[in-house]
Amino acid sequence: MKAKELLSVVLYSYKKKVLSKGFIIMHLAFIGIFLITMGIGIAIGFSIGSSGVTKDSIIVIIDDKDHQDLFKTMIKENPSFKKYDIKSKAFYDTAVDEVKNKDKQAIIEIIKEGSVPTYNIITNDYSNTNLINEIKGDLLLFNQKLFLLENDIDEGEFYTPQITQGILDPNAQTQGEVQIATIVSMAIIILISIICFPALTVVSNDIIYEKSDRTIELIVSSVSTKNLYISKILVGLMMVLTEVLIIVVFGLIGIGTISAFSQLETFSAILSIINVASLISNILVFGLYVSLMLLLYLILVIIVSSLTTDIETAGYLLLIPLLPMTIFSYMALSVPYNPSNSPFSLIMTYMPFSSGFALPVKIMYGLTNPTELVISTAILLLTIVVIYLVGQRIFSSNIIKYSFKKKKKLKENKSNSK
Repeated sequence: MKAKELLSVVLYSYKKKVLSKGFIIMHLAFIGIFLITMGIGIAIGFSIGSSGVTKDSIIVIIDDKDHQDLFKTMIKENPSFKKYDIKSKAFYDTAVDEVKNKDKQAIIEIIKEGSVPTYNIITNDYSNTNLINEIKGDLLLFNQKLFLLENDIDEGEFYTPQITQGILDPNAQTQGEVQIATIVSMAIIILISIICFPALTVVSNDIIYEKSDRTIELIVSSVSTKNLYISKILVGLMMVLTEVLIIVVFGLIGIGTISAFSQLETFSAILSIINVASLISNILVFGLYVSLMLLLYLILVIIVSSLTTDIETAGYLLLIPLLPMTIFSYMALSVPYNPSNSPFSLIMTYMPFSSGFALPVKIMYGLTNPTELVISTAILLLTIVVIYLVGQRIFSSNIIKYSFKKKKKLKENKSNSK
């Protein structure tokens, strides 16, 4: 019986809110804006990707912030260092692709192992001794500066660094795949803002209006507060899912149209080198984590909405879950461009209110490891369970208190009228 009453409440709310004329018109407008933005983003992304790069530059992959700062200082102070282009570990695969295509001459990977870094030179042409010797000379100078800086000793006390020559990885992620990762990540994050704000706001308003016009009393008299709480969560998720499906359909139509009529020569070329199976699996994982984050913030929205019957107050309360959701979702886009051991990356990866955004972005770039994935996911799932259970108590308590106060006030009004 409980399952039946829950289903009836969910279907009623879904039909009332999602299939209403105003809701459909408003979200079709949002979807149109999203598709236009995505089209512009794809065009810009591919045009930037196809533009020429400086063939003289050498990419330096540095994941340690102190090493990055020192190398940047040396680029400013030494003319011979002008040819270097510093990138984080997130750009390693892109850099390999550029060296393969001979857009870049070489890659220098600075690996910090304990207190002594090692240097790995990767190039297409190891027979170019002038290039190799020039790089080694610059690395000796950098290593000397680093050693003096970290150990505070005289210049005479110096050791020879370990410099190795690596090989190009034939399975490295291509530049086109990195572009796709960037575009898909940005598209989904923008999608979150466009879809979730209206959907979560509708769920919040639904709760507040039901309380303000006393509909909640009628609902609670026939449905348990627990089922009402669950129904709000399910309706919110169904609303988001409906809009996602609409966007996917229109998005596929839009991409097909761009493929048919686009004059961008790189578009079909880039699509042809993408591992479609890998891309689809990454997008599915992305969707799973984002869904978990939406569930987390949806529960928070339902909790704060149960605290008041005043629309203006509710608007301020909604900032509690919606503002962090927006900030963390956009901050997640910058995670691949920061060192993996930096405080920013660690916080974004393991904090439950941001990990569901940061992890899928890192997965798209191929920057995650199993340990990180398991620990972060476990923390996120545990947080969702705890907030769900606590939220159920708060929601039920507020609804019961509200109904009791309303009934008490009605009795007082009746007695006063007599």
